[in-house]
Amino acid sequence: MWNLMDTDPEEMSQFDQILKPREKRKQMKFSSKLDSTRKKLKKAIEEIDESKEIEMKLAVTMSDFISCRMS
Repeated sequence: MWNLMDTDPEEMSQFDQILKPREKRKQMKFSSKLDSTRKKLKKAIEEIDESKEIEMKLAVTMSDFISCRMS
């Protein structure tokens, strides 16, 4: 059975050299996805705010229209 304690320091160094780039790629990929998600969320929030503004303008327009028809 393989035991980490029996591993040669040089072998451990080689193992680290293999793992470090993999971990860095994983971190970069995660960071990229996180950035992309933040941008999508920001865009969605902006679209919601824009929809609210349009909804308020429509409400005012409808109110004005109803007021004109009543008079």
